[in-house]
Amino acid sequence: MGGTGGGEALGGSGMRLEPLRDGNPKPLFLAVYLFSVGALAALVLVVPEELRLFLFGLLLVEIPLTGALLYWIAGFPERLHYGLGGDLLVVHEPLGRHEVWRADVLQALPVRYRLPLFYKGQGTSLPGCHTRKGVPLARFNPEPYPPGLPRDIPVEAYVGAREGWGVLLLLKGRALLLNPEDPRPLLGWVGGGG
Repeated sequence: MGGTGGGEALGGSGMRLEPLRDGNPKPLFLAVYLFSVGALAALVLVVPEELRLFLFGLLLVEIPLTGALLYWIAGFPERLHYGLGGDLLVVHEPLGRHEVWRADVLQALPVRYRLPLFYKGQGTSLPGCHTRKGVPLARFNPEPYPPGLPRDIPVEAYVGAREGWGVLLLLKGRALLLNPEDPRPLLGWVGGGG
């Protein structure tokens, strides 16, 4: 469901890596949009005459505003990707970006993970785009568990699937979890080959 396999060149100076995605929220949001517009339109037909004009005006406002909002949110998974260029890894998330320098990465480990369903902290969860910030590593159920690593190290996850294989980048005092479709370029970058 994602993009380009191993990645594609970005202007000759880097590589774009797509996360492995677990779905697409667009059909769900289309159903929500059609249901909300249909419900309000049905309400316009059954209310007393004095409220009908008000609700019809509300319907005319809701159609473009709700449609634009849901279309914008449905594009979040497409905005999640990773960029490798020289000594810099850029994580593009729906509402921003994070930069990680190769020198800050202590180790990269391929791990199988499962996102916690319930957590306290910042994050989003849509089919194809899941982020978590400040969640202890043990809550991700990594397999194999990295030996000697504290179970409460905070993790920032920027992944396209709720569970699967990913790359855990160990930084000073924290970790970063990513799940590129092909992890080899990211693992090679950490090792100094990218």
